Amino acid sequence: MGDLEIVLGALREGARIEEEGMRFYKEAAGKVEDINGKATLEYLAKEEARHRRFIEDLESSLRAGKPEAVTIIEGPEHPRIFPEKQEYPEGVKTEGDLEVLEEAKKVEERSIAFYQGFAGRVREEEYRKVFEALVREEESHLEWIHFMMDGLKVYGYWYGLEDYMANE
Repeated sequence: MGDLEIVLGALREGARIEEEGMRFYKEAAGKVEDINGKATLEYLAKEEARHRRFIEDLESSLRAGKPEAVTIIEGPEHPRIFPEKQEYPEGVKTEGDLEVLEEAKKVEERSIAFYQGFAGRVREEEYRKVFEALVREEESHLEWIHFMMDGLKVYGYWYGLEDYMANE
């Protein structure tokens, strides 16, 4: 099997994975009461949708014989997804918040492993770069999830985006 067939198969599966991730994060957002937690999970759902669109567009371009369409996706520059700066001295933590983040962590780890596996299977540099870019995107989500988990474990509340960006 050539690189193109491998890439097309991986992209089909990748789009399915991103769709599942989007549904997972939307559902998880509905289980969380804290405004920062809800906004974090809603943002991750949007990210998964953005990945799915990229993957579907790329697959269409490759099927149409336009390999020049293989470009690296660029994430948004620190998007504003939370309300204006507010104080959340105690926040709202429900018992299931850490469990939601534990499952989110597993979702991102599985996505990373999936894309890394295909990055290692293709020989053409252009295709490998696509999978490496998707790995970086998922790694940034995993980093964010770890940060949110630390906030819940140590302080008992969800961090906001400003807290995350200040820590970078």
